[in-house]
Amino acid sequence: MNTGVLLTEALSSLRKNARRSILTMLGIIIGIAAVITIISLGKGFQRQAVQSLTNNKTGAVPIQFYFTPTSPTLDMSKLSPFSEGDFSAIEKIKGVEKAEFKKPNDDGQFYQNIEGRNANKEGVISRVEEFDQSQVVEGRSLTNTDNEAYRRVALISTELAEKMYGSSSNSLNHAVAIGDVQFTIVGTFRHKDQSISISFSDKKPDANTGDAIIPDRSYFRYYPQDNNRLNLTVYVKKSYDSKTVADDVQTYLNAQGSCRQLGKYEYFDMSEVMNEIGKTLDMATYFVSAVAGISLLIAGVGVMNMMYISVSERTKEIGIRRALGATASDIQKQFLIEGIVLTFIGGVIGYILGVLCAYLISLALPFNIYLDFFSISLAIGVSVLIGIAFSVFPAKSAAAKNVIDILR
Repeated sequence: MNTGVLLTEALSSLRKNARRSILTMLGIIIGIAAVITIISLGKGFQRQAVQSLTNNKTGAVPIQFYFTPTSPTLDMSKLSPFSEGDFSAIEKIKGVEKAEFKKPNDDGQFYQNIEGRNANKEGVISRVEEFDQSQVVEGRSLTNTDNEAYRRVALISTELAEKMYGSSSNSLNHAVAIGDVQFTIVGTFRHKDQSISISFSDKKPDANTGDAIIPDRSYFRYYPQDNNRLNLTVYVKKSYDSKTVADDVQTYLNAQGSCRQLGKYEYFDMSEVMNEIGKTLDMATYFVSAVAGISLLIAGVGVMNMMYISVSERTKEIGIRRALGATASDIQKQFLIEGIVLTFIGGVIGYILGVLCAYLISLALPFNIYLDFFSISLAIGVSVLIGIAFSVFPAKSAAAKNVIDILR
């Protein structure tokens, strides 16, 4: 019998018993929807985590290059291991998307010892062009004029002001040493505690999460040793092997780099870290999906039960078809196709429902869902597999019925 005819017959049979078919599909729908929801959210979280680590939406892998001097007594503050010539040459190496000098404090913060009258601590200092006056507790804010004029003025947190001078108001116009540089305290601000979290944005941390705030330009004038080009970030194109490209860059630097005679150029491959993170996230996603997929086994038992009932109810129909020339193979195909069609429809509906649920959940999360061919093939493949696995025995049972006994 033609497969198209069998498919038409299967759809007709399921339509005649629509209520029972829908109830049987319900388990498949729920199971597939749960798995697709988890995978879509898990993949979305993984992509966002990778983007956050690479800071590059194209997926380019960042490789950090640094210089290690041969002599430990070498004054690194007077060196620039990566020159403009090195920069230009590296960008021409095959597989390099771009290169950029990485300043140690690109997040707008740095660490220095802070010393006042009654307190001395290692603290976090933020650098800003200007600061909002509404966040200042005592005194004035830092202005753009302070920044343009390279003024040595600072804001300190109220907690630090109390430790140094007893109160915020008493600290005003007094000196505070940040490293080896003296600043005048012009105001205080309320300190924000900074908790450890995974960042999903490129925003700099709030200035008032630190212990002190100084003008941005003052930092670059009075702390020149922190601003040398000691690190270089090379972004490797997604389609290239990061280690091969990194080795090529390292070979160039050690052969022609500006400071090749004074030390050695080395690198740190971020892709290795990202691969480990990706594997961990994948394992967690698939484990939770497997737990959710247990419901599919229960749904499969329901499919088998329905198919056995269908075979029992249609014994006379089987006998008539056999008498009219249908083979045992045709009968087996008919019931097997019915089971596959039932689970296939349930899988498609479950996939659509899973995507919808994942999208609604993502509205409350800091990342979007991610759909790929794998999730589609998983939903359809698992559905068809369940249809085959749990319909094959009822189909064989129908094909094995004796025509004489049926028609007697």
